[in-house]
Amino acid sequence: MKGREKPSLPLVVFATIVLIWGTTWLVIRIGLEHYPPFFSLAVRFSFAGPMLLFIMALRHEPIPWARRHQPFFLLIGLLSFIVSFGGVYWSEQYLTSGMAAVIFGIMPLLTGVIAHLLIPVERLGRWKLVGLVIGLLGIVVIHSADLAQIDPKAPLAAIVILMSPLATAFATVLSKRRVHDFPALALAGIPMTYGAIMQWGLWFAFERHIPLTWSWPGVASIAYLAVFGSLLTFTGYFWLLKRMEVSRLNLIAYFTPLVALSVGVVFAGEPLPARVILGAFLILCGIAIANRKTPQTSTENSVRHETA
Repeated sequence: MKGREKPSLPLVVFATIVLIWGTTWLVIRIGLEHYPPFFSLAVRFSFAGPMLLFIMALRHEPIPWARRHQPFFLLIGLLSFIVSFGGVYWSEQYLTSGMAAVIFGIMPLLTGVIAHLLIPVERLGRWKLVGLVIGLLGIVVIHSADLAQIDPKAPLAAIVILMSPLATAFATVLSKRRVHDFPALALAGIPMTYGAIMQWGLWFAFERHIPLTWSWPGVASIAYLAVFGSLLTFTGYFWLLKRMEVSRLNLIAYFTPLVALSVGVVFAGEPLPARVILGAFLILCGIAIANRKTPQTSTENSVRHETA
């Protein structure tokens, strides 16, 4: 019989994830000054993915290696750890860390749309639709800024990074549909391990000609992202996924850009154009509106918890 969880524990896990993921955007950018993106991701996930599975083995949890489950894990690995992270890392070579985090912040709005299509109990109501429109308007405002002042490739990077929240939204909803079929660590560890293998393939195809030298900032960046940004946070994220509605859990993306913007400006002196501030405000307003509680939502959540 499971012991009772403290009511505050999910809130502590949630806040820890927000703080860590809020700092990872700047840490990624620091790492990219020393190592190319696919190599950085391959090393990061080669440590974190197998380590999650090793923890499962120590806890005597069954690892779902059955062949019938592998297409699902491969798909999550492709969406989360290739398309999403690949888009973020490539784009952060040309965008500020805060701007990248803000654009990625559209993810919970996209998750709401996809959850509406794939999870019957998570419907896209009027307020979620209004929030989606406002958030998309924020994306348009950001893209209307003269991003070329930051880097000549910044306008392209701002478009490429939009693939990341879309891929993550799909992966989140697909994982939610199977979240009670597998242990939380397996939902993170197996796709991450597959992602590491695929990232090594991308490194060999596109980056093997780039010389690699030892760099303390680069190594420290990858280590921080592997241990804190992957091992700790993904464990917590999938633990919360079993205890929260998808749209509520993805409020992480509401707070993370605020932390990332603050960290980028304070610690790296990153520029913050007025249109980016306005766009960020619209995106965050859109997420807040989409996740406002209505009496109907509260009733649905009560019924869901009573029948869980």
